Amino acid sequence: MWTLLLVEDEPYVRETIKSTVDWASAGFRLVGEAEDGAEALELIGRLRPDLVICDIVMPVMDGIEVLEKAKAAYPESRFIMLTCMNEFEYARSALEHGASGYLLKLSLSPEALLGALSKAAKELERERLQREAAAAVYLQQHCDALWARRLHAGAAALPAMDAAAPADGEPPALSPFPYVSVLTAWTGTLMPAGKEAAALEEYFGGERPYVFEYERDGITTRFYWSRVRPPSRLRAPEEAEPAVWLPEAASGGWEEAWLQTLNGLDEAWYSGARGLLPPLPGRPSGGTGGQVAWEWERDLWKSVELRQRSTAGELLGRLWKAMEEGRWPSPAVKAFALQCDRTFAKMLGAAGGPAEELVTQRRHAGLQEALYRRLAAYEEASAESANLQTDHAELNKVIRHIHGHLHEDLNLTGLARFVNMDPHYFSKLFKKKTGENLISYVQRQRVEQAKKLLLETNMPVKEIGERLGFENENYFFRTFKRWTNETPGAFRKTHGGRTQA
Repeated sequence: MWTLLLVEDEPYVRETIKSTVDWASAGFRLVGEAEDGAEALELIGRLRPDLVICDIVMPVMDGIEVLEKAKAAYPESRFIMLTCMNEFEYARSALEHGASGYLLKLSLSPEALLGALSKAAKELERERLQREAAAAVYLQQHCDALWARRLHAGAAALPAMDAAAPADGEPPALSPFPYVSVLTAWTGTLMPAGKEAAALEEYFGGERPYVFEYERDGITTRFYWSRVRPPSRLRAPEEAEPAVWLPEAASGGWEEAWLQTLNGLDEAWYSGARGLLPPLPGRPSGGTGGQVAWEWERDLWKSVELRQRSTAGELLGRLWKAMEEGRWPSPAVKAFALQCDRTFAKMLGAAGGPAEELVTQRRHAGLQEALYRRLAAYEEASAESANLQTDHAELNKVIRHIHGHLHEDLNLTGLARFVNMDPHYFSKLFKKKTGENLISYVQRQRVEQAKKLLLETNMPVKEIGERLGFENENYFFRTFKRWTNETPGAFRKTHGGRTQA
């Protein structure tokens, strides 16, 4: 609902205008009244109304001067001027200074007023969409830059903006809003934006805040810019997933406010706290020295290479403890886990699992457990691969390569070149030693991996096919059915796999 300020020095005329139409039905809410131009200008600065209906001839300051000064300081407010029959030159001057229109006081009818309000509402809506589109671009760029800086700086206070960060000034869409509220939670746990709209307007006292949502690495933040001071409390179920709420900050301090809500959610990442949580200021990072962490990481890769799973698990525990003590931002922990996962898969010659399982974790300890399960699965897959090997060293090298690169183009010419063999000779040798031709072997391994992903993940069928090197979805379906007599979707349903997201 748009906000409206009525400026008229004659009380009788003001009351008549107020009773002429149903303002709410027209989409407007009267937020203030003024008797002269000076009072009007003060209220415009304080209330930032969307529309001002303003008399032209008034004491202290006339309507034309109010219009000029307001347009210079608060260009987002629109004006409809009130005039008399013999004041046409004033009305013309008002239009030249940016008024949307004018109304004749002596012959003012409900139809004329509603028509002017409808026109103003359309103009306001068009301008709002344009301003918010520009604001979204500005905020997306700044959020991306701030996210990257925080990821590298850790949980310490936000570092100064570097030269590569966006430096554009605040967009006009944010200028009317002196306040910002910030809500940060795990992605998928907030009320859908469409259902939230009505509750928001009631929460902000009838105001419609400007809402911007930013989602990254399993975390969603909603910013609410408003013209009224928001209430300090927000109701939330005590046992809900964690959400960090900063009810009020100065609009210009939205970056620091966001940082504090991210810190609050990171604290829940480590502690397991639930429900509505307070924001936290930045704290210096602690934990072990970088050299010690590097040595543990080096030892981790060595233990994985030597198939020493228990040692690898112990080293993962040390690294996770160091990150907890240093209060690493949860996205930085997830980025490290993804790096570990890719390295594990490559070293063990296994097809990597979906990143989704790691990125969507909401607990520090839960991510460690998920990563360790991945390591165990890769080792088991590697052991299965070893059991399929032959008495020919070069062919065993090819087989290990196949199992670690199922997502790539695996063809006869390329694999023969991999071990410096003639393609024709390599083809005959491969079939002699394995009992099946190369294409059949590669297809079978891809189908076996596809079966595991169908049963153990909720990854979409199309993505599974792409991840395992099938050229397109139809080819994946035909190949899978040839080996199993079922389509991928039917296999997942028949054998109790996870439902596709």
